[in-house]
Amino acid sequence: MGDADLGKPFWMPLMAGWTTAVEGFDFTCTHDWSEFMQLRIHMEQDEPVPSAGATRAYLNRILRFFHLFLDREAAAGREFSAVMAFSDPQVGAFTIRVVDGNATVAEGADEDTDLV
Repeated sequence: MGDADLGKPFWMPLMAGWTTAVEGFDFTCTHDWSEFMQLRIHMEQDEPVPSAGATRAYLNRILRFFHLFLDREAAAGREFSAVMAFSDPQVGAFTIRVVDGNATVAEGADEDTDLV
């Protein structure tokens, strides 16, 4: 498989169907980060610590699922935003914005938010 193949489709049941190879690799990295952190917790270990880049990539990917858990009926007609700011500056911040039942996530901290 070469770089040109990363945009090709493949079937991934966990992502509910067809996606690209690069999305499949991203999903695998996200899943591995989560499993690694869970194992650290169960083993009561503080180390090793994943890199800030790996953590940022995990958060960027997993927060994109926020809209799946949003109660659209309860959020209809409402507007709300929250910033998740992490203490490691290399991990950064993410802004979740809900407008009339729809949610978006963006890297960075919006200045005008309801909750940090």
